[in-house]
Amino acid sequence: MSRTAFLTLLLIAIVASTPATALTVNESQKLFAVDGVARDYFGYAVAISGDIAVVGAFADDLDLRDAGAVYVFDRVDGDWVQQATLRPDDPVQDHYFGWSVAVDGETIVVGAPGDRWLSWDTGSAYVFTRSHDLWIQEAKLIAADAQPRAEFGSSVAISGDTVLIGTPLAHVFEPELMTNQGAVYAFSRSAGEWTQQAKLLASDGTRGDEFGTSVAMEGDTAVIGAPLDDAPHASGSAYVFSRSTGVWEQQAKLRATFPVEQDFFGDSVSLSGDTVIVGAPFLHGMKSDTGSAYVFTKSQGVWARKAKLVPSDADLRANFGCSVAISGDTAVIGARFDDNFRYDTGSAYAFTRSSDVWTEQAKLLSSYLPEHSELGQSVALDGDTAVVGAPGLFAGALYSGSAYVYTVGEYRTIVLDVKPGGSQNPINPDSYGVIPVAIMGSQDFDVTSVDRASLRFGPRFAQTAHNLTESFTYDDHLEDLNLDGFTDLMTHYRVREVGITCRDESLTLIAMTVDRQLLVGTDSITTRPCRWFRSPAIWMLNEEPDARSRQDGPVNIDRK
Repeated sequence: MSRTAFLTLLLIAIVASTPATALTVNESQKLFAVDGVARDYFGYAVAISGDIAVVGAFADDLDLRDAGAVYVFDRVDGDWVQQATLRPDDPVQDHYFGWSVAVDGETIVVGAPGDRWLSWDTGSAYVFTRSHDLWIQEAKLIAADAQPRAEFGSSVAISGDTVLIGTPLAHVFEPELMTNQGAVYAFSRSAGEWTQQAKLLASDGTRGDEFGTSVAMEGDTAVIGAPLDDAPHASGSAYVFSRSTGVWEQQAKLRATFPVEQDFFGDSVSLSGDTVIVGAPFLHGMKSDTGSAYVFTKSQGVWARKAKLVPSDADLRANFGCSVAISGDTAVIGARFDDNFRYDTGSAYAFTRSSDVWTEQAKLLSSYLPEHSELGQSVALDGDTAVVGAPGLFAGALYSGSAYVYTVGEYRTIVLDVKPGGSQNPINPDSYGVIPVAIMGSQDFDVTSVDRASLRFGPRFAQTAHNLTESFTYDDHLEDLNLDGFTDLMTHYRVREVGITCRDESLTLIAMTVDRQLLVGTDSITTRPCRWFRSPAIWMLNEEPDARSRQDGPVNIDRK
């Protein structure tokens, strides 16, 4: 992969202001299906374990309509390479193979909740293992008491030789009929054979809870979401189960701080050690359906609520918490309907923990996100590597989908001077002109180490005017601008490509050195003149028209 391709770098949250190194999250690669076509929804589900990433495309049509497929990528010398495409031995129409995925080591489990082996949407799950670089189907898992329309395989989790399969629409018949109460099935592997070991139910389950919508597992601990738990209606909950001597028992029930109707707490769950994170994507905050995520930790056998995570730039109906992932002291949370550059482009947020305090570190985006990309529909995290799905993204075809890999690492803060020689740095956002921006050299920083092809500036990550092929360009050059004896790098960017609005009080430049160290610099600006115009409800700034006024074409993935 070229250095330019590597640098679709995105940094929204700056967490240090001194010339040193600090934590950041940057995009390192975009994943897509080599054979992807329209409406595959590649990226609807993602998983990662070490150097293996798994991406589901539940509506892939190669075999039959919406039969589904799963793509396996290996990390080789820092680059992610598609290694295999998985399909079941018995594909059927509307199989939705790849609706959910999980991976641990060299074992992959794939949910197919639309499988009709018994009747409509009975569902199944498939286990694949790798041998000599070839992925082969090891088993097909089904519930011993399978039911029509139970959607077995809606969620999956794996840890070692144990797999959990969520069946959120399963009926429970004892002590009375409870429709759609939901259940989770535990399977274990011995000598390559998989057998059902247990059926997990909520101790206080009732009709319509959809227990098993989400599952997570690590070792002998499992977390199961029931987003429609009725207390009040659809406020949601999550349950913690533990296994001892082969027996699973409910250990705790987790709830939001103040349960509210239609929050869907438990729509997503993740587990790392003694820490659980639970998404509530429809939580009503200052803005409707902004969403949130809750962190719980276990101490002396007791689970307690520790934090509520919300985005710093909460957006109306962003669905923050629709997907969650945690690994150690880092969490990534998806917000699939977040409106950034356009309607429903989506995003994800990275948080880190220090002394039990969680802090937002970065907002994960991409420089190319059309409407309805829904970045953040799925997230996965292992160590310092995150995978974020964007199933609605136009990747060669409508809704073919994509996924992005981000890495957590350190960046170096550099000194930036917008419009060198000035102080207030006035910029007219409506101008067709060019902004001069200088990267200042020092005794500790040599500007000749900057990879000029990697330079990105402003909210829209504009490339330098010098990089564009036109009859007239602006020359980026080296010069000692402030006569301090150190060489500086002068660059130029077109105002209309930078994406400045009247709200902006600073601009950020990101780049890479030739040896791939991330560089970040910020300088203050003033915007003038700024025109204001009246909207029906509030005063708005001279930004792009509200994307909600455009003709919508949302992704329709309802399989019911």
